[in-house]
Amino acid sequence: MPHDVPFEPQKPPEGHQETTRELQRQERRDLERQAARFLKRLQLPARILDEFQRLKNYLLYERRKGESCSVLAVTSAWPGEGVSFVAFHTAVSLAKGLENSVLLVDANFRNPSLHRFFNHDNRTGFSDVLAGSMDIHGAVRPSYMPYLAFLPAGTPFADPAPHFRSDKFESFLKIARARFDYVILDTPPVSRYADCLVIGPRVDHVVLVVRAHRTKKQIVVHAKEQIIKHGGRILGVVLNRRRFFIPEFIYKRL
Repeated sequence: MPHDVPFEPQKPPEGHQETTRELQRQERRDLERQAARFLKRLQLPARILDEFQRLKNYLLYERRKGESCSVLAVTSAWPGEGVSFVAFHTAVSLAKGLENSVLLVDANFRNPSLHRFFNHDNRTGFSDVLAGSMDIHGAVRPSYMPYLAFLPAGTPFADPAPHFRSDKFESFLKIARARFDYVILDTPPVSRYADCLVIGPRVDHVVLVVRAHRTKKQIVVHAKEQIIKHGGRILGVVLNRRRFFIPEFIYKRL
């Protein structure tokens, strides 16, 4: 091409841009319908959905303030507090509305359970990423909800803590941060295992789940102190399974 002849890119055919925009709108409507069907299957009471929406709003608010809240570890002081339930619904809430891409990770090799929420098997997953036999792209599974991906635990390690100190874990976090807006890790209880104490300093914040009317205060305080002592930053506490001994609307007026 002669140098004195300017290059003129070809213009798209008339109506091409409008067709592309319409396809994008249709794709978004399809994703919204798919997400709505998934959320309907969960069948949570409106009150509980509102609480997870409040948690989502808090995370978004902290992020707007400049606080790094991209990678969260969810844990508890004691087994049976509802950590997997809270981690799952926090991830769903963040992904709802197609505003944020979210990766939910089952980092509880002691008692993996998140795969049951998605009806997935647990043969491969996070353990394979940490062992170096799979990369994150091959191990992550799709969910029934757009913008939400899931990484099952995989074959459990006998002693997971050293793997959370490894370069493989640091590399995983780096890739996950770049690919997703939020990464939620379900981790085992602090009173039984050291896993979350190792994970805590390597993530942005730790969310502590407490089962109401069951877990003693001194156990929760000890768990909090241990997390902080090992360098973890506690974002807040989620009070799970709270019972209202008088009607809830009266509580709201007190």
